Amino acid sequence: MTGRQITASKALKALFPAYVNSLGLRDASGQLLSLHEDGTGSFADYIKAVYMASAQSALDQGDTSVAALGWLTVQDGRVVDMDLAKYAAWAGRLKATPAFDKFDLSSGENDEFADSANAPKHFTAFSFQRSDKNGPMADASILRLMNPMNYIGSKEATVAPHWRIRHGAKDRDTSLAIPALLARKLQNAGYDVDFAAPWGKGHAGDYDLTELFDWADRLCQAR
Repeated sequence: MTGRQITASKALKALFPAYVNSLGLRDASGQLLSLHEDGTGSFADYIKAVYMASAQSALDQGDTSVAALGWLTVQDGRVVDMDLAKYAAWAGRLKATPAFDKFDLSSGENDEFADSANAPKHFTAFSFQRSDKNGPMADASILRLMNPMNYIGSKEATVAPHWRIRHGAKDRDTSLAIPALLARKLQNAGYDVDFAAPWGKGHAGDYDLTELFDWADRLCQAR
């Protein structure tokens, strides 16, 4: 990345803990999920648990390469710890900072927040304040509509009772933190959520259609 992008990455990293902490989410045992300024905390532990469960599943299915990964600690056939920083290096970077709200309004997401005039817009204050093209900010009403976190558990919306969320353990298109936050928000609001990070999978692919259909069939048969 360029020097400017590296600086932006550090700034966004510094802002993220406050966002996570503002959500007030809790894990399955009721513990508050939070982050310290250095990125450690119960939310980081929660993310580690998701990845470790994914690695354990692969190990249980006979994938011996799991034990050789430098960012995982495996003892007696059990994944007992992981290094998130080393994991990030293993997964690699796909998109430069900012990944979605580009300073030059060049992303598909900038188009997504456009209006009928098809003029791309910023959707974060961070990029709006750093815009290369003095780009406009999307309307506040559109920003609210595009964020499901505003509606889960709200009387404004009818939320589906059952959710199946998958995010590949090697998905570099977006951070696992995003679907993880969504999953916890839904679970905290009392919805049924099946959330996992399939081992070795990237952003796309019909890698578990049988399991998906079985999940849907079970829900239909239970009604």
